[in-house]
Amino acid sequence: MRKSVRKDDPGYDPKAVRCAVFLDGQKLKYCITADEELGKAWVYETGEDGHLIVDRSVNPPQLRVKVLSGKVRIVMEKR
Repeated sequence: MRKSVRKDDPGYDPKAVRCAVFLDGQKLKYCITADEELGKAWVYETGEDGHLIVDRSVNPPQLRVKVLSGKVRIVMEKR
């Protein structure tokens, strides 16, 4: 299964904001796309201080994204 909050992603699902994503058993913060079959999760990158990193080398500046690999599990949270 693939879920994404990004409208330009093939896994886009407006309900994806209610998903919790786990990588190797650890819950991820700031995950924007997760793919269980590929074993990949795209997350906004944070600095040592825990703040999101802005990439100013592109115009317009964007939040920096990194790809993590491992055992990905997507769980729909109940609200």
